[in-house]
Amino acid sequence: MAVIVLASGMGTGVKYVAEQVARRLGLELVHREIFPAGLELTSAGQGAPLLAKSSSWDAGLAWLRGARHREGLAELENLCRLVQRDNVLICGTTPLHYLSALTHVTKIRVRTTMALRVRRIMACMGADEPELALGKILQSDQRQSETLRKVFGITDLENPSLYDGVIDTGREPAETCALQIVKLATRPTATQALARSLAIEALVGQIEAVRAENGFPAVGDLGASYHAP
Repeated sequence: MAVIVLASGMGTGVKYVAEQVARRLGLELVHREIFPAGLELTSAGQGAPLLAKSSSWDAGLAWLRGARHREGLAELENLCRLVQRDNVLICGTTPLHYLSALTHVTKIRVRTTMALRVRRIMACMGADEPELALGKILQSDQRQSETLRKVFGITDLENPSLYDGVIDTGREPAETCALQIVKLATRPTATQALARSLAIEALVGQIEAVRAENGFPAVGDLGASYHAP
């Protein structure tokens, strides 16, 4: 049994690494973000004041509560249910930070050099336009950085202390990177799995309380949302 979350940026090659890890461990692979691409995060002040000792979960839930973000709350509950049933690999930056306090979830940052990212995006575009590819990457990185800063109060997303491991796809092929992640993956005992399930139930209870406070009805599974690597 394993739960792994991969955070990355455009052009890092995370898609291929994730596919290798999922196949080796027999995990369901989903791509999910709590906030859809292009969402305007108007102000961190919409949430509760961010305290120095607040967890990323507390900060993120406070933002959703202050913004009365119905879809985000539903996505967050779906994310918790995915983790609760185990055997899943989730690609998504916001899921990783929402789940940062769960010690039995393996949290990995996938990165590489900007030059390699540009080459990969040009290959995806099928065009030799490095400036266009770089512009797309920088825009995506800026949106990701703004989301983490406004929602979680995170100002350095490359800080290794935020993750259980950092993988560079420019140094090793996808297969080798996948093996590194497999070695890092936590496989909890039955007792640990039960403790995690109870912890997630407590998180879902907080989501339900916010939903009830705002008069939002229960929402069914929105489905896995795919985001290009």
